[in-house]
Amino acid sequence: QRAVGANFANQMALLGYDLLLPDATRASPEVVLYWRALAPMEIHYTTFVHVLDREGRVVAQVDHVPGNGAFPTTGWLPGEVIADRFVISAAPDQLASASQLEVGVYDLDTLERLPVLDLTGKVQDTRVLLPVNPSSAQTGGP
Repeated sequence: QRAVGANFANQMALLGYDLLLPDATRASPEVVLYWRALAPMEIHYTTFVHVLDREGRVVAQVDHVPGNGAFPTTGWLPGEVIADRFVISAAPDQLASASQLEVGVYDLDTLERLPVLDLTGKVQDTRVLLPVNPSSAQTGGP
C-alpha cells in the first residue's frame, strides 16, 4: 500500500492506495483506495479515480458509490476503514501513457466536490494526485 493521508473536508481521509497491474488473475488494472471515516456523513458521496496522461488529460475514469454501491458513505462509522476497488477499463495505449491518478469525492446530486484540507484546515484542492510510479503522492493541481 502506498500512503497518502489526505483529509476530505473532515468527513473522510484517504489513507493510501494500491495499484494492481494486469496479470494472470487480473485482466484490467485495478486501484484500491483505503478510506477512513472521520465523522458521520449525511450525504451518499461518490468516489472517483481518473487516470491522467502526461499532459493531464483523462484517459480513463471510474466513478461510483464506494464498494460499487455496497458501502454508501452514510453507513460509515467514524474510525471505520473501507477498501474501495476500481477496475480501470481503457485501451492499452491509453494506459501506457498514464502518469497520475486523480482521486476525489463528490455529491452526485450537486456535483460539488469535497475539498482536500491541509493540517491547519485550509483548503488545498478538490482532488488528490497520486503517482502511477512508486514515488510519493501529491495533493493539489499540476
